[in-house]
Amino acid sequence: MIPVVFTHRSMQDYVRVAIKQAVKNNPVFLIGDVDPLVDDDNFTFVTPEGLGSGIGDFSDIYVHLNTTPPDYELFCYTRWFLLRNFMERNGFPVVLYTDSDVMFFENAEEEWSKFNNCSMTLTHRTSGHTSFITLNGIHHFCNMLTKIYSDKGGYHFNKIASHLKVRQEFGLPGGVCDMTLLEYFHYHAEFGGGPGRVGEMMSIINDSTYDHNINVSDSDYLMENGTKKVEIVNGEVCIYNKRLARNIKFNSLHFQGGAKNLMQVIYDRL
Repeated sequence: MIPVVFTHRSMQDYVRVAIKQAVKNNPVFLIGDVDPLVDDDNFTFVTPEGLGSGIGDFSDIYVHLNTTPPDYELFCYTRWFLLRNFMERNGFPVVLYTDSDVMFFENAEEEWSKFNNCSMTLTHRTSGHTSFITLNGIHHFCNMLTKIYSDKGGYHFNKIASHLKVRQEFGLPGGVCDMTLLEYFHYHAEFGGGPGRVGEMMSIINDSTYDHNINVSDSDYLMENGTKKVEIVNGEVCIYNKRLARNIKFNSLHFQGGAKNLMQVIYDRL
């Protein structure tokens, strides 16, 4: 069994939509502070109590290097420790982690066969919003986070911190976030990551793929009214790929930002 796992603070209607879609084909867990009250045998709500190992230690060494609120960014980092501890406690060697604004349409166990030579997968090389995560991979990633932030005089911390410096020099918002570190993990085999171990979810395999961001064409996909143009073909979510001149099945859609209000619309079309 490969479950789908969400983490989320508070509760919004779009989170329930994401859960209701995922439970159609998968066991689903939400680690959070508010029970969404989804009545389905495939769904389990989990509170974070007893899952805090390592979170306090990392919070003590964390340095905020972003223009976003510190509390938000720290949660984005510590959710990976929360996920690691959840997987350990429940004996899950691999899960599909998705952000709470992602609709996942397939069966995770079947999809894992495409990526089972990886210790982790990312989307667009930097994002964990739709990622297969192995216990071995999440251990290595959390250890990397702790090692880098523990050595603030070291090369790796200063390399990452330089990202904020460059953005500030050019008057740009943002800075260092967990995506910065996920991308770092993708490139650095010495931390247990590396491109040979970290897979890419946006790869088109058997004419299907995973969404980076519904608001972005990724240069290839047909857009309509500012988002990818979704077609439902024989009950499957498809988007026309202009480069390949054919429909590609999307196994997930990521409704980043203001696109979250489209989640119920897609759900009702399926």
